[in-house]
Amino acid sequence: MEEAILSVLSQTIADWELIVVDDGSTDQSLEIARKFESEKVQVLSQINSGASVARNRGLEQAKGEFIKFLDADDLLDKDCLEKQISIQNELSENQIVFGDYSFIDEQGNLLHQHQFDQLTLLKNDPEYFFLTHWEILITCPLHRKIHLQKIGGFDEKLPYGQESDLHFRLANAGVEFVYSPHKVFCYRSHGEATRISGKREEAKGGINPVIIYKFNKYENLLLNKYGELSPKFKRLYYKIFFNFSRKFFDTNNNKDGRYYLKKARYYQQSSLFLNVYYVSGLIFGYHKIEKLVQKISKIKNKNTIKQDNSLGKFILNQDNRTKA
Repeated sequence: MEEAILSVLSQTIADWELIVVDDGSTDQSLEIARKFESEKVQVLSQINSGASVARNRGLEQAKGEFIKFLDADDLLDKDCLEKQISIQNELSENQIVFGDYSFIDEQGNLLHQHQFDQLTLLKNDPEYFFLTHWEILITCPLHRKIHLQKIGGFDEKLPYGQESDLHFRLANAGVEFVYSPHKVFCYRSHGEATRISGKREEAKGGINPVIIYKFNKYENLLLNKYGELSPKFKRLYYKIFFNFSRKFFDTNNNKDGRYYLKKARYYQQSSLFLNVYYVSGLIFGYHKIEKLVQKISKIKNKNTIKQDNSLGKFILNQDNRTKA
């Protein structure tokens, strides 16, 4: 917490306000934050309500035009705000700038410098990008408050995945993300299972309802905007729901498996594999068919590995002959 606050205090511009929202912390975070209270640093406390609620509360209190979100253990680069505001002032009202970041460990040692790719996809199909990519973390962009208010801020029904959800909805509302190749912040990577990112697991007894909620919401947003799903989104939804159905069939949960298989067939009726799987399951039972498919897949994977190893040896031998 203290390092995060200090990374804001050391910014190369002076025109900022810091709003710290303590979401029911059980360590010394609140006490640490209150040491920095001033005209420019406001500290709020609430019972544990989740990241979305905390961020929305901070958003409500913010007076500025631009918003920079920062988690309590991450660090802003000292010229982050100055650079991004300078770039943002050259962009149109529907554009926001985002930049790079690095991963650090608990002691602050550099682990990895993240490099963005798929930027063409982001430019040409931002909604599809945010459905299939997580890399633009919440601290990467310099958000405009007016955009966040327009879409209702963070979805407080989501216990996790709020960042990509927010960015998808911004893209759906017409906000353009503009990449600038400079580092914005350091993301501190933790290994504890207690972190939110460590809780992204399937609910007991079935598919995680959070995932279903999100994809149903995205489908409605896309349908409201375009009137129909494009072939690219239909293929994506087909794969998602077909995988869901197979997981249920694998555990002999035919009721839920049939439900998601029906949804998969709705999105991709022309898939030969899906149709063979569907008919075979009706005849022999879906649990048996799923186990058979898994066995065939394992055999194919083993053969692929053998072929790859043989190809590797052939290339190595040819390379040695060339050098000789």
